[in-house]
Amino acid sequence: FFVMFHTYLLKGEQRQALGFLQKFFTKDFFGGDWDFNYYTTQNLALWAARNDCMEQAAIWSGVFDQLLAQNPWFIHHFSPVDRAEMEQTRSAVRAALGEEAYQAAWESGRAMTVEQVIQMAQEMLS
Repeated sequence: FFVMFHTYLLKGEQRQALGFLQKFFTKDFFGGDWDFNYYTTQNLALWAARNDCMEQAAIWSGVFDQLLAQNPWFIHHFSPVDRAEMEQTRSAVRAALGEEAYQAAWESGRAMTVEQVIQMAQEMLS
């Protein structure tokens, strides 16, 4: 499912992406389908950065890292190419925002509740 979600995001088809998001981004987010949750948060960070929504990209990076802190082994599910893309995106976002603003946005993502994560995603894609 995350492949379709990623495809819709990259094609700019937000409504279809939102449909996938609403179906799978549930209140069990932090304990549910790990693959989908990790890939979804990372894809939202990438999409936000590509659409010049740098603060949202930093926040999504924080949400991703919140998930990763719970299961650090999951980073190995990403290919080296995906990990490089993540780091390049983070570097670009950090450069665009400045370190202080990036850190503040990232920390807000790390502190978000499941409900806040779902709300932010729905607002971003609607």
